[in-house]
Amino acid sequence: MKIKFVSVIAASAMTMTSFALPAVTASAESEASATYIQAGGNFTSDTETDNIASLWSITVTPGDSALTSLGVKVKDMAGELHTTGDVYNTPAISGGSVVVSVVVNHAAADVAGITAVINGSDIEAETDARSLGLMNVNNARELGGYVGAGGKRVKMGTLLRTAALGKASEADIERLCDTYHLGAVVDFRMDREIEAAPDPEIEGVKNVNLKIMDEKAMAAKMAALTEADLEGIDPTDPVGRLMLAIKAGIVGERMYVDFLANEQGQIGYKAMFDELLALPEGKSLLFHCTQGKDRTGCAAMLILSALGVDKDTIIKDFMLTNTYNASIIAGQRQELIDAGYSGDELKTLMSAKDEVDQRYMENAFDWMEENYGSAEGYIKTVLGVTDDEINTLRAKFLQ
Repeated sequence: MKIKFVSVIAASAMTMTSFALPAVTASAESEASATYIQAGGNFTSDTETDNIASLWSITVTPGDSALTSLGVKVKDMAGELHTTGDVYNTPAISGGSVVVSVVVNHAAADVAGITAVINGSDIEAETDARSLGLMNVNNARELGGYVGAGGKRVKMGTLLRTAALGKASEADIERLCDTYHLGAVVDFRMDREIEAAPDPEIEGVKNVNLKIMDEKAMAAKMAALTEADLEGIDPTDPVGRLMLAIKAGIVGERMYVDFLANEQGQIGYKAMFDELLALPEGKSLLFHCTQGKDRTGCAAMLILSALGVDKDTIIKDFMLTNTYNASIIAGQRQELIDAGYSGDELKTLMSAKDEVDQRYMENAFDWMEENYGSAEGYIKTVLGVTDDEINTLRAKFLQ
């Protein structure tokens, strides 16, 4: 097994302690916890002999003492430890998190554990309680454990959120079926997205497509762009197409408000609640879009709101995308910086890629509160979910 660092990202906003299992303490002099998240899939190795690689991430949360250096060790199923051989010298960090991405040139199924070497001390990483442990599906996590109505918690293993499932491995599908007893998949993508990367057919699992974005309205907005809007933009370039979507107002800070306000989104999210109500006992429901962050993030917000989870917790769950996608985000950001993007333009482009911006979700909450009193008010008034149905959902998904 060969392992190497991909990147180390210091991010004070990515604290994981409230979402992870209990912290592991190395010693009083060097207190820190390490939380392991599987955050990627198969990658082509840069060696001729090792051609299977898996991207894993470990989030290290410093404790009372400043974090000054860290390394990573990976244990295989035979119990053998493999080390990167590298020690990353960090700035002195006494709060927040450092996300370390590691490429393991070996099948993920042969990785038994990860150890963080923090300030020279080995600390075995706890597995993040919400990670689904999927190998080829990004941003794969669940909503279980949050405190909802009446102080009850959302049931673990029942409400799953991910990015698109098109690259899911056989092991991923087996895990979803055997560990999570998958009963239904709700796909929020548009037709062209599904055609480009269809979900796998899983025996015994219901697959429902509930579109959230109004494709005709989007096309009209794109058609309304002027020659001045198009100036200097290459529509054949992926970043160019994103820039056009931003100029057309399809992507931006009001995007989530559009999901909630347009008729297509309202039909889709209402049908999502119908699927939740119809889900057989003992089964889980997985919902996703392409990146598992925007349409999926709004779905998670609505579900958690219906279950009585508070707004601050919902926003923190929303922001976990930036932890689960940390290594992807770092690469995308650097590519855009190298291409000359900066400032607000860079920030908006990153929000169109795999990063989320807290303002987008806050704007959605503000809009619902201004117009319907609360997120629950929106769910009842606009989506038509009744009090009895909300009570049924809480009885079904809280414990």
